[in-house]
Amino acid sequence: FPKKYLDFIGNENCGFMRPPEAQPDNVGFSTLWSFKEIMKHYGYDDIPLDICYEWMCRGTSPGNLTLDQQRDYYMRDALLGLAWGLKFINPGLITDVNNGYFFTNWGATGFCYGMPEMNPKPSYVGFAVLTQVLDGAVFKGPLDTNSSSLYCLSFVNQKGRNIYAMWTVIGNREVKVMFKEDSSFDITNWQGRTTSEKTKNGATTLTLSSTPIFLEAATPIQEIIPGKSVFADTPPKKRQLIDALDDLGDWTIEKAENLELETHNFSSPRREGDFSFSVVDNAAAKGKCVKITANKPKAGTPIQAMYEVMALKKPVILKEKPKTIGLMVDGNSCWGRIIFELVDASGQRWISIGASQNGTPTRWMADWMTKKELEQVKNMSVADWNTNDSEARSAIDFDGWRYLSFPLPGQYEGEGYHWPRNCYWKSDKDGIVHYPLKFTKLIIELREKVVYIKEMIKPTRDDIQIKNLIVGE
Repeated sequence: FPKKYLDFIGNENCGFMRPPEAQPDNVGFSTLWSFKEIMKHYGYDDIPLDICYEWMCRGTSPGNLTLDQQRDYYMRDALLGLAWGLKFINPGLITDVNNGYFFTNWGATGFCYGMPEMNPKPSYVGFAVLTQVLDGAVFKGPLDTNSSSLYCLSFVNQKGRNIYAMWTVIGNREVKVMFKEDSSFDITNWQGRTTSEKTKNGATTLTLSSTPIFLEAATPIQEIIPGKSVFADTPPKKRQLIDALDDLGDWTIEKAENLELETHNFSSPRREGDFSFSVVDNAAAKGKCVKITANKPKAGTPIQAMYEVMALKKPVILKEKPKTIGLMVDGNSCWGRIIFELVDASGQRWISIGASQNGTPTRWMADWMTKKELEQVKNMSVADWNTNDSEARSAIDFDGWRYLSFPLPGQYEGEGYHWPRNCYWKSDKDGIVHYPLKFTKLIIELREKVVYIKEMIKPTRDDIQIKNLIVGE
């Protein structure tokens, strides 16, 4: 398209329940990165990139985001938008709507509730504080945090003072902040409450969370040293151990191409990985666990996640009707995933890569697959829109040990209506869970690099560790 007719290229995209830092998909904040890559490819990289009217749309209708999540995501959307240099940042509605549209992904995205009492949500307060603290400030760049899930954006306000917006993707993270010299500084939280503190020996220790805070100081920050992560997630009290994952004797590593994993999620295709599996002692895990290390990548591009499949030699029958499956993961913030596979009593296979859409997949895949590959997959299904764990529940978006829990498929008794996150599972028969379920496979997804704000960087480290695979209530 002739450049002379282009004023800017606009991104009209919604994030819905995705964390702002999630990796590029067909929707989400990181599509800005995808747009920029496409613009480079077609020679438009010197044209401004901005957003259109409809953007991010973080809803709080029943079953959607919590009020606190909406606040956190809107604030982080705005901060990352400033880092991208966006001229317009309009992530949601002023108020929720008052008709059936409320129950869509768009209708409950207001900073305030709907009529008749248009009271502010927490996101209204957080956004107001953000705009007040950063009024007239100029973005200077991100600081190196030594972690791909930890963020510190640097601004300078009109008085020449340094302002730093800081957060971590999930959980709480202790960080040591080193200044050039001893200094006083102010910390402002999302409610606008400001406290004044002083450094000791040129440093201070802060606890960051998924809600951004703002640090203001005359003296610039020299270094950020990440500390221990703490997470609220705990295994369910009523649970069944599938495998302790303290040795590999019960598992087979399937070293083979898997077209389903590579093609089902058309907007985030995977590639075969080359992982090393070993058993190690880990003091934090209080014993042995399985360590998985990503070796030199195979063919593909860094944006493609890498996979390998761990298959149980003897599938384990799950008791009763469990609602969740999970395991302990020592994460590396690579934004890979843990994927689960089960088989029910009817022989129907369930795999947590998203419910299928109707129709042929080739229209989505013709740009990046060979004719031979397209012929192989022409009768295969692909994921429907917004079903590929859009909440990042199975994402390795953290450093340190965390219990990672994922909802299982199922239906309510009587009416047979599906459980809330059934759409995160692909099934190959009637879509009804026939008990008992059997656990069969664990799929490990790791990434060579991650999109971090505007660039691709290496994750915190190349390996993860896993332990205690369970199901529970």
